[in-house]
Amino acid sequence: HDNGVISLVCSPDGRWVTSSSEDHTIILWSAKDGSVAWDGIGHTLSGKITKACFSPNGDYIATGSGPSVRLWRAVDGSCMGVFSEHRAPVSHIIFSRNGETLCSSAQDGSVCIRQMRDIIPRH
Repeated sequence: HDNGVISLVCSPDGRWVTSSSEDHTIILWSAKDGSVAWDGIGHTLSGKITKACFSPNGDYIATGSGPSVRLWRAVDGSCMGVFSEHRAPVSHIIFSRNGETLCSSAQDGSVCIRQMRDIIPRH
């Protein structure tokens, strides 16, 4: 990263670590040897990435920056969706335990609940 790391999260199986930063980037690291699996620039308009979490099966990573949420495929870093329902900065992101729901909240008290089947076909 070219700037401060704000969020650091381990995958459910402990094989991967994702870091997100003030420099608008997210990086997926191997927890075994520290090598970079992929890195990407996201949330370029909304600023630093302040929140991140893995789906329970480790297949997806959700990130929050400003009022937007993005969903990434963990295997290759491709962006699967951009969500901009919030009007204030995202304060929390979480997947349901079964991975079927992606939820986020914002500093204005709003909560968004998304069904993964509506985002990823055949999820």
